[in-house]
Amino acid sequence: MIDKFDMSERLVTDRLILLRRNHDYDEEMLQVLNDNRDFLRRYLFWVDKNKTLEDVIGATDMFDKQWTEHKEQALLILDKQSGALWGCIGPHAIDFFNREAELGYWLREDKTGHGYMSEALKAVEEKLFAGGMRRLVICCDKENTASSAVAKRNGYHLEAVRKERLYTYGEFHDEEVYVKFA
Repeated sequence: MIDKFDMSERLVTDRLILLRRNHDYDEEMLQVLNDNRDFLRRYLFWVDKNKTLEDVIGATDMFDKQWTEHKEQALLILDKQSGALWGCIGPHAIDFFNREAELGYWLREDKTGHGYMSEALKAVEEKLFAGGMRRLVICCDKENTASSAVAKRNGYHLEAVRKERLYTYGEFHDEEVYVKFA
């Protein structure tokens, strides 16, 4: 087991700022979700649960509590130049005993395909590996080729396909599990 640690509350890359999720961005978060709802909801079950500002505030409160308890550490992905909110990334299912964390991420549709997620992922990986994590996992719907492409481009290897693991809008989908070691 390693000592519990928090992600840095602010990470800076060449083009991005990764910032601990906070209430300063709740209104913008709701707007990004509304503008990208059809795009995001296909693979992200929680999108439909965030339809009002109160929903987003509640989610931010939950992420804040999870951060404090070392269970999940959500980081906003912001454009370094404008400060605009583009998405989120962060470890969840953090297991300090086995030194493993699962990573989740999403971007607004118009920011995909430009390498932003790979840039954010590398910054998060660096902090997690430096903190003692040895195994990082990315799980995604097998049909979510954009998410699996990010994993593959960044050195993650397909470990398993969990058959009919995800129940999405009345259908079961296979889940791919990608892994990367320190």
